[in-house]
Amino acid sequence: MTRRRQRGYGGILAGAILILLGGTFLLKNAGILDLDWSLLWPLILVGIGIVVIVAALRAGSGWAGWTGTGGAGERRVVVPADGARRLELSLRLGAGSYRLAGGTASGLVEVTADQPTIASVTSRNGDLALVRLSTAIERWGWGWRNGHTWQIGVATGVPTMLDMQAGAGSFHVDLSALSVVSARFGIGAAELSVVLPRPTGEVPIRIEGGAASFIVAVPAGVQARVSTTGLVARSGPSETPGYATATDRVTVTLTGGAASVRVTQAV
Repeated sequence: MTRRRQRGYGGILAGAILILLGGTFLLKNAGILDLDWSLLWPLILVGIGIVVIVAALRAGSGWAGWTGTGGAGERRVVVPADGARRLELSLRLGAGSYRLAGGTASGLVEVTADQPTIASVTSRNGDLALVRLSTAIERWGWGWRNGHTWQIGVATGVPTMLDMQAGAGSFHVDLSALSVVSARFGIGAAELSVVLPRPTGEVPIRIEGGAASFIVAVPAGVQARVSTTGLVARSGPSETPGYATATDRVTVTLTGGAASVRVTQAV
């Protein structure tokens, strides 16, 4: 679905509400409709609330800001390396179960799904491959049909910048075999487990979430620190013993509202 078309749904809904309200004012001023102001203002607030909720649902389902296709997508997508030496991987995911790991891709990126729900856009900027994957959601009535299962494989040895934005669901991300440069996660009401990468230099990872549950697993020998802000309940160590003096280390910054994070040792 094109970005213009995505924005169009919210615009149509907002326009319909404005037309309805404008028509109501016109009929009232013409003396055709006798409507109490104390009833009209709550209707205006309800209309604004509908627009906000629809926009939030679309954002949480991974629709906002994408140029992929709507409706049915594909069950399998393979992005060939074609000489790419760097990767920028962006994910916009709806509700479902998603697993991402390294060492399983037959190309640069390989995705398989249990339903035809994969929408993909790829481009190149020199030796940088930009891969964008989103959940192609079939719409019906006023709702969305969700509950997909994806397996995402990413080639090892390619410096990767990862950006994942997701709604409700279960997300397992194993970065231990990937050459991660940076990673960012924006998660709604979901469960996210992340196995940290084995870093080269300073690797920043940022996690933002709502009412979410997070697990951060630190592989043996990896130096890492996990700091939290907001309403986040944390269990487990916040920093490995050698983090302060290490040059190769992972710095995790986690921000959430009514969220919890558990820091563990990866097995």
